[in-house]
Amino acid sequence: MSIDPKELHEQLLNVLHKEDEVQLRAALASVEPAGVAEILELLEDVDRSRVIFALESAAAAELITLLDERVRDEVVDDLPGDRLAQMVTEMSPDDAADVVGELTTEETNELLERLPVEKSEEIEQLLKYDETTAGGLMNPHVLSMPQLHTVSEAIEYLRRADIDSEVFQIYTTDRDGRLSGTVLPHRLLISPAKKLISDLMEPVPTEVTVEEDQEVVVHLFRKYDLTSMPVVDDDGKLVGHITVDDVLDVAAEEADEDIYHMAGTDAAELESSSTLRRSGIRLAFLLPSFVFLAGTAGVLLLAKSYFDQGLLLAIVAFVPMIGALAGCCSVQTSTIITRGLATGEYAATQVRLAFRRESGIALVLAPCCAAIAWILVRIEIPMLLSNQEILETGVSVTRIANAVALGMLVGIGAASILGISMPFLFRRLGIDPAIAAGPIVTALNDVLCVTIYFALAYVVVNL
Repeated sequence: MSIDPKELHEQLLNVLHKEDEVQLRAALASVEPAGVAEILELLEDVDRSRVIFALESAAAAELITLLDERVRDEVVDDLPGDRLAQMVTEMSPDDAADVVGELTTEETNELLERLPVEKSEEIEQLLKYDETTAGGLMNPHVLSMPQLHTVSEAIEYLRRADIDSEVFQIYTTDRDGRLSGTVLPHRLLISPAKKLISDLMEPVPTEVTVEEDQEVVVHLFRKYDLTSMPVVDDDGKLVGHITVDDVLDVAAEEADEDIYHMAGTDAAELESSSTLRRSGIRLAFLLPSFVFLAGTAGVLLLAKSYFDQGLLLAIVAFVPMIGALAGCCSVQTSTIITRGLATGEYAATQVRLAFRRESGIALVLAPCCAAIAWILVRIEIPMLLSNQEILETGVSVTRIANAVALGMLVGIGAASILGISMPFLFRRLGIDPAIAAGPIVTALNDVLCVTIYFALAYVVVNL
């Protein structure tokens, strides 16, 4: 039954305060695990444990897999070994491996000893793969059959199979266990009993090896519009499959990671409950920015030697406008390109095409912003400065407006080039391209635009 999270939170708090475990179990019985998972973070540690113990093992296992990683780690840490073992036993191998993979080596060994041998071996095998690869995502429980089976043999096989999830397709293998094709379940029902599976099977749209990166997996699911995808080893033997629900989780994680990096932080921040740890993660992104921001300050201090005081004041007044607008254009450009790189779209990964498209936009935006800046300078200086103060600048208002407009024009052009090039450069260096829209590159863009602005202003006012 679907229930409003706020209402559910209030109901659970009321029941928990009554210290009545029977009533707690009754309240939880009417709510889906997904609903409980949504509000579990709001409960105190003691109340979380009470909720977990009030659920049946299967429901508690599903609840654990639905929690955010940080909350899940906290809940698992508070569970006794026997209760955790009961829940892990109820999980699919891939979900169980995700939970066990967050434990220390000692805790992992203790937990595996409590599990049935078959379950323990499956989890140990999955833990050998990096969690960001296809092997770390896959479920080894995959429905497959030899391609030389007849339809009647295949149907009998399906009747005996232990199927714990919806079957989208059945994979076929050759004599050596290598993936050879796929068969849709309904074709078995409408085909003659003696017909061979090899006559019904179709080519597999795509497959991945156990070492393939999860970003590639997400891209292939999108490209081929898949509901599941087979995973093979280096010899082409079928070892598991990945379903669309696993890919949705990965896509959400990748999108979150990009957003965090663009904001100047890391997804690890949400995995920690320590304020100092979270602050340290953000500070790690902010500290390098000081290098470029110090450069900006240096440019401003050096400008004092090249401009009279009255003129310098007028020039400096428009630094924030140029820096901010150029920075916004750079972030817009880098965000669009980063998004294309993240989705794996072929067109978005081509440097020439990206440069042609984004530079065309810059050629429109830069003159428009420059014209608006020129008009603002012509209006604002006479409005806010006296005639005497304008005379002290040593140049006309028009010439100052020309300098600001030219700085805006070239600054936006340079910032756009930076926004185009940095994501591709970061990807080539093995760095997340999303950082190109973060504070480090924003600070770099600031010092670049300010330097360009003052250099052009010096030329314009001395013509």
